[in-house]
Amino acid sequence: MSQQIFSAMNSESPLVSVLIITYNQEDTIACAIDSVLEQKGGIPYEIIIGDDASTDRTRQICLGYAVRYPDIIRLMPEAPNKGLVDNYFDCLETARGKYIADCAGDDHWCDPDKLASMTGMLENNPDATVAYSDTIVRWPDGTEEFSSDTGKRPFCLPETLRAEGKDVLSAVLNSVNALPYVLSSAVYRRDAVMKILRERSDIVRNRQFGIEDVPVIAALASQGAALHYPVPTLVYEQRQESVSNSASPAKMVNFYARSLECTRQLAEYYKVPQQTLKENFDAKSRYIAGMAFNSGNEAAMTLVSDTLGRWNLRLPFSVRLHMLAFRFAPLRGFVAALKRLLGR
Repeated sequence: MSQQIFSAMNSESPLVSVLIITYNQEDTIACAIDSVLEQKGGIPYEIIIGDDASTDRTRQICLGYAVRYPDIIRLMPEAPNKGLVDNYFDCLETARGKYIADCAGDDHWCDPDKLASMTGMLENNPDATVAYSDTIVRWPDGTEEFSSDTGKRPFCLPETLRAEGKDVLSAVLNSVNALPYVLSSAVYRRDAVMKILRERSDIVRNRQFGIEDVPVIAALASQGAALHYPVPTLVYEQRQESVSNSASPAKMVNFYARSLECTRQLAEYYKVPQQTLKENFDAKSRYIAGMAFNSGNEAAMTLVSDTLGRWNLRLPFSVRLHMLAFRFAPLRGFVAALKRLLGR
């Protein structure tokens, strides 16, 4: 790091707080931290590392960085395992910056001008709550895929690189395969999220949701526009096994059931009609009902039934068929045979 950048970050009030959330990532955490330390432009920032009781060498590596960069890096106190949600929001609430950026412990930034460019966009657009960038997705086999939001999703206008908050809110709540943007590619206003946390903390920080990105993006969208920075700033590692990508049917049913419940509660809070979320509801309800039926797990099917029962939308026919067949054993063989015949 240059002396200019180091001196800038001795400020008592950093402009940006960068959250690095990690758990058992001893092989990648140093790369994540180094990619943030490589930022240029003299932007005063701090790094807050939330290690969630790792059982490998992750914490020792983080501690080494905190000792080497005491004016920049703060390592959260050692504590029992909290889970993703509490770990993220504990870091957010201790942050001092006007803006927040984050980088998962198994990802890394790839643009040394990220903070300077994106905070500049927000400083020049006070009605915007977030600036987000393109990403590079790296698959387990090492291949990479460039991902850009401009022109691919209707809420963002390619000619202005700007999306109004109401459009982003609708997009995030009705997302099926991908969110409007990857939260770890973004820089956002801390006060916008803290405002909702103070008004209704459980609508943002909720362990039952099991996720932090959807509630945060919704909170930001409810208060301002989103700005697109058309440069990849993040290398996002697509893991073979993750919270949202698991080989366990029970885990997948649980994840998507919680995702639907999160969406339902957010829509209710932000007064978004459920009918506008039908695409999301239909796709995810079909998926979890089919997954629960194939697993033969009664608890999984009960979870599906309870989750979908809280919605006012009509269940797709395939979902009703799966639930009926699970309830009446003689129908199970018929439905299973039909699924094999149809190749589903």
